[in-house]
Parts: sequence; structure tokens; C-alpha cells
Amino acid sequence: MIYMMTTPYINIWIAVIDEICSKIESDCKDKVEHFRKTRIKEESEFDTYQEYLSNLKVELCNRKGDDREYLINDFINILNFIPRTKRNKIAKEKYVNAIKYSVSYLHKALQKMEFESSEYTGISNSNNMETTIWIEVNNLLCKSSELQEYHYNLEKTSRYD
Repeated sequence: MIYMMTTPYINIWIAVIDEICSKIESDCKDKVEHFRKTRIKEESEFDTYQEYLSNLKVELCNRKGDDREYLINDFINILNFIPRTKRNKIAKEKYVNAIKYSVSYLHKALQKMEFESSEYTGISNSNNMETTIWIEVNNLLCKSSELQEYHYNLEKTSRYD
């Protein structure tokens, strides 16, 4: 007898859950469309590349709402790093070029709100669509024999400012 009385009640709530899910999906689509129409400022609109990255970090947080801002913080820290040796200056210059190349994909992906196609991830023919070029550039694995003995230390300090 109790089962028969609760069934209509449960059916009402199940119907409400479907409506809620439908509304959430609709709101998400509207939000994505809003972000697609809201232009992200280009690098040329800023005095420095660091300012551009700071703006992109805000856009990343607003649009993705995730904890990936550390990527851009790392890139800014690398740009602010002043190498002391010629060898390190050359390495930094190459790494900054890689950062800028990867950030161009991040910019496109955020503008289009598309994070799966290789046009926006920067990784073609990949079976792993959970990564992007800007994530991979941030997570470079250094196989240098000079750094191997410091691997543990570098790993432990990699997220500290």
C-alpha cells in the first residue's frame, strides 16, 4: 500500500529532474554562445606579452572555470626569468617561442569554446584528447643528464613561486 502511494510522488520528482537537466543543458549552451560572441583581446592590444597572458588567464578562469590558471602563471614566471648564461638565454628564447605558439592555440580554443578538435588543441592525430599543446608545453619532461640528479628536487618545487 505504501508503494502505491509513493510512486506518483516519485514520478513527479523524476519529471522535475528531467526539466532541471534540460534547463542546465540549455543554460550551458547559452553560456558557450555568449563566450563565443565575446571577443578576447589580441596580443597586439597589450603593451607586454605578460599583460596579454594575464588577460588570457582571466578569460580562461571565466570561460573554463577550472584550475588551469597555474599554466599561465608558469608561463608568466618563465617570461620574467632572467637567465645568467648565454646557454640559458638561448634555451629561454626557444621555450618562450614554444609558449607563444602554444598560447595561440589556447586563445583560439577559448574564443571558440572548442577544446577537442586538433585545430584548437594543437595536437593532431592524437588518441588522447584530454591534453592540449599548452598543457604539454607547460609539462615538458627534461631528459638532461645535468638535471637528472635533481629530478626529485625539481618535482617537489615545480609548483612553488
